[in-house]
Amino acid sequence: MIDLVCEAGALLEIEASVFINVGCTIGVTQHVRIGAGSQLGPQCMLMDNAFHHADPARRHVRPESRPIVLEPNVWLGARTIVLPGVTIGQDAVVGAGSVVNRDVPAGCLAAGVPAKVLRSL
Repeated sequence: MIDLVCEAGALLEIEASVFINVGCTIGVTQHVRIGAGSQLGPQCMLMDNAFHHADPARRHVRPESRPIVLEPNVWLGARTIVLPGVTIGQDAVVGAGSVVNRDVPAGCLAAGVPAKVLRSL
């Protein structure tokens, strides 16, 4: 099962030959694009909005949405979380259990919490 939520007016683009494994969650309030040939491992999460602020006085105010872009042939390991505003470059790999809070360049392996580039592929 895949959990997919796409608000009215939002754009979800899933290009050709994408594999989305069991238990993934994709939440789209503005724009999420998953490039051709990309693979999402089990229980990955992509959300283009954090839905709340950390500041207690603003906790019930929704922050601005920021697009998520997975370029072609990206591989996300199991339970990877991709946060708002992130672009993951073509042919990049993200290790299982990572939290991606900044862009990952094309052709790189990134992993960790938060995810960091470990090496070029």
